[in-house]
Amino acid sequence: MVHTGLSLAAAVCLLVCLMGLMPGVSGGKQDVYHMIKPRAAFRLSTAWNRDPGLRVSRRRRWRYPAGGFNATRTKGSFRPSVGIRIPVNNHAFGPSKWPSMYPQCSGRRQSPINIQTSHVHFSVLEHVTLINFRPQTASFSVSFDGDTVTLTPRTRLYVQGMGVRGTTYCVGNIHFHWSSQHDHGSEHAINGVLLPLEMHILCYAHKYGSLTKAKSKKDGLAVLAVLFDLGNVNPTLWRVVAATDFIHNVGDEVPIVGLDIRQLMPTRLEHCFRYYGSMTTPPCAENVIWTVFEHMQTLSIEQFQAFQALRQGLPGRQLVASNSRPIQASFRRSIVSNNPVFRAR
Repeated sequence: MVHTGLSLAAAVCLLVCLMGLMPGVSGGKQDVYHMIKPRAAFRLSTAWNRDPGLRVSRRRRWRYPAGGFNATRTKGSFRPSVGIRIPVNNHAFGPSKWPSMYPQCSGRRQSPINIQTSHVHFSVLEHVTLINFRPQTASFSVSFDGDTVTLTPRTRLYVQGMGVRGTTYCVGNIHFHWSSQHDHGSEHAINGVLLPLEMHILCYAHKYGSLTKAKSKKDGLAVLAVLFDLGNVNPTLWRVVAATDFIHNVGDEVPIVGLDIRQLMPTRLEHCFRYYGSMTTPPCAENVIWTVFEHMQTLSIEQFQAFQALRQGLPGRQLVASNSRPIQASFRRSIVSNNPVFRAR
């Protein structure tokens, strides 16, 4: 009986050890959110467990069954956004130092700006129209370059009504901006008020063929900006943050399918602010048509903390405390809106 008991105990210990080594099972599952702060990790684990779970094959291909992502690491396919990605919280070369190397960063049409509604004028604008944004057909690659989380479309997404009549724009990438404090993470401000998070949908004019060619054209770039305020949990945002944990090297990408980008945008898209500005990272090219939606999306405090818990490059590196550029002078630029409340001005 003693020998049988010892054998049974040894077998149980061996089974527990093996389970701890298996990704997606018991202890291994903690790797999905090991960099998230405790409060955020609790919420992430709760959301994660509502889905069927992760299945792991011998090829280390994580499958997220319910329309989730197939997280296969693909090296060497990282496609950076327009401009040079320099961490905004890098004090040695932060925003205040940019003009010394990129003179255009001190230009008179820089972004972001404070949108003072008392200076906004009414204008008839085309409604923003989204094409191919259905989750059934849209797929993305998620990457984290140590500065921001980026979604790169693997299928063509188009936007019309971006300010140049008759011009169709393609989505180049979608990325996010946040800060160390939940009361000033966004880049744009409205009446001096900053919000926790801002999402940019960077687009380029389809007629130029690529993001690289369009960035030198006067009407080449356009950005849709969505502001996020603290409120209800955004389930789609959890999937984006969770995917970053499968990125182990700069240049890795995580394919994610069935992602409904429309759930990251305001329910109502008809009202927006529009002005001419620049990219918010060097070289700060001043050829961007900005569309900032009046209506907002929401994220929970736990989701905001999840973005704060991301680290520059790899685990063990410095946290990305902030990647938002400070407000730039507007120099009395024209800001228009299609909201009828501004018609009387």
